[in-house]
Amino acid sequence: MIKSALIKIKNRGFRFVFGRVFDRIVSYSVASANNYSKDFYIHHSVIWQGGRHIKVGKSFVSGRNCRIEAILNYAGMTFIPRIEFGDNVTLNDNIHIGCARSVTIGNNVLMASNIFISDHNHGKYSGTNQDSPLTPPEHRDLDVSDVFIGNNVWIGESASILPGVIIGEGCIVGANSVVTKDIPKFCIVAGNPARILKYYDEKSRVWRRADDR
Repeated sequence: MIKSALIKIKNRGFRFVFGRVFDRIVSYSVASANNYSKDFYIHHSVIWQGGRHIKVGKSFVSGRNCRIEAILNYAGMTFIPRIEFGDNVTLNDNIHIGCARSVTIGNNVLMASNIFISDHNHGKYSGTNQDSPLTPPEHRDLDVSDVFIGNNVWIGESASILPGVIIGEGCIVGANSVVTKDIPKFCIVAGNPARILKYYDEKSRVWRRADDR
């Protein structure tokens, strides 16, 4: 019984050490290929697609099973994508960032897990030349609109940031929120669609309810 437990502990320890070493090898390989800083760190399960179109600042960390995609081609369309991460950006597990044109993420941004960020939709559903529901989604052209996330933003668990959104500096996005419109700086938002719950009063240095404005 004791011997079996010790073997299990040793096996777990070996897998942990091997996993960390593998993470370092993958991180070094991706960083070297794309001229990132030496403190770049990703889990070995991360999908890093189109690295030459992804700019990364200092102290970047990514958790398990993230998918960072700079999309060059889709359904006969060609794109020139640009994903930019500032300094000190931390992504937790299962984050998907898809970019066909521009996704910018500022300095000191913290993301929880299971987050979706995209600058494109499958099809166009407003304005001119809208897509038909009779066309299979995978055959619809990508409709692209830039995403910008400012410095010192914290994005909660399972949030979604949709195309064309600007999130201002110092904002907090609550868990399970779906952000469909721009958010001014220094606001706390939550909900589907996300709405402003609080804002930071810079004069009094206090967070106030949005209703108090």
